Amino acid sequence: MNKNLLFRLLLLSTIIALANCAGTSTSRQAAAPNSIYQTLELGDKAFNRWQQFEDYQALLDAEKYYGDALQSLPDNVNIQRAYYLTLYPLTFSNWTLWHKKLDTHFNNINPLLKADLTPPSLLAHQELYQANQSVDKRIRTLKKAIQEQPESFRAWFFLSSAYEENGQLDLALDAALKSALLNPQSAEAAFQAGDMYRQLSQVNNCIYEHPSLSTKAIKYTAKATSRQPENNYYQAALATLYNQIGLYPLALQIAQKARSQEDNQLNTEILGHTYLGMQNYSAAQIEFSKLLNTHHAIFAYQYIAQTTAIRGEWQLAYEQLRNSSGAGENDFYLSIIQQWVNQLSLSQPDQKISIPTTSTTPWETSIKSYLNQPSERHSLIYQASNSCEKTEAHFYTAMKLWTEGDVENANKSLQAVIKLKNYSYPEYQWARILLQSGKLE
Repeated sequence: MNKNLLFRLLLLSTIIALANCAGTSTSRQAAAPNSIYQTLELGDKAFNRWQQFEDYQALLDAEKYYGDALQSLPDNVNIQRAYYLTLYPLTFSNWTLWHKKLDTHFNNINPLLKADLTPPSLLAHQELYQANQSVDKRIRTLKKAIQEQPESFRAWFFLSSAYEENGQLDLALDAALKSALLNPQSAEAAFQAGDMYRQLSQVNNCIYEHPSLSTKAIKYTAKATSRQPENNYYQAALATLYNQIGLYPLALQIAQKARSQEDNQLNTEILGHTYLGMQNYSAAQIEFSKLLNTHHAIFAYQYIAQTTAIRGEWQLAYEQLRNSSGAGENDFYLSIIQQWVNQLSLSQPDQKISIPTTSTTPWETSIKSYLNQPSERHSLIYQASNSCEKTEAHFYTAMKLWTEGDVENANKSLQAVIKLKNYSYPEYQWARILLQSGKLE
């Protein structure tokens, strides 16, 4: 389930929740009412007929009956609620005609009742969303909705989503946390908060620089999963977060449950990563092999290569890495690893390392320059600005030292990679394989 679908489902749940708050009668009477109570009964029956059969005329009848009753008893909160719940779905049929009436009624109802109703501005937001209006305009509308009803967790949820779309992640997190606080049972609000923590942890492309953010991302994503235990999307997200910080037993528990509920490519890939992290290489190979006839094959090969190398089949591992060429944003790094695995398979260190992939960032340019030109042994490590770059720097330093024949210091650099514990990085995974296999000896 993607976030756009989640957004639309929550909008639908708002309408359904409103509809379920109305009366309970099931048949409609045609006789004119003789009292206010008969008018209310006719309104209930008409509203329930609309619920059951989506009879638009019944909804119009309900609006008339409740409106008549409200004229007689304007301060009755039950009638105020019933009339509001009738006007709300009518706006979906004719926005121009009904929205002004809904807005006027909302402003006149009992303040205590307002706290329990979804404000009209959320409808305006939906209209803007469906019309692909600018996110800035939608944010202004949502702020108005919050002014009308500060306790509306849905308004805060949608505001968080709008801020996220606008790239304002700090504000998106604040709104998501407010939504989760207002409705502690909302899985959607908890997941949104967790996802904002996750995205903030990836600022500067290094989740390992912000461990507290990753921990909070797990906390809220776990809450969402506990409230909707059958939600496969939440489970996949939680298992991935566990994998990223090395909590493999927990990741395995969630990943196996997710796969038992839905046997799809994403769950297979996550389970493969979990087995790889647990160093259960045979199980990882089985999972990733299932992806070879899918569009995930190009990514699967780079992980199958690890399971092959640990068995000592370095030439085959090199061929599998070649099949993973073109694997998106990691292609620069994989092309370097591919060359080292090839040299390892031939047991022929070559100080001339050709990097065919064009570097796209200053850091990649630094790596390319370090490997292609004579340079001080540890100069790349000194240039690293965060934990993730240090992981890469130590790994490629080990590679350079090995090509120069300094096996002892190459192994020390690989051990430095392991100590950084950047579990999801291919450099970490290959460093572990090289140390376990003793291949550099």
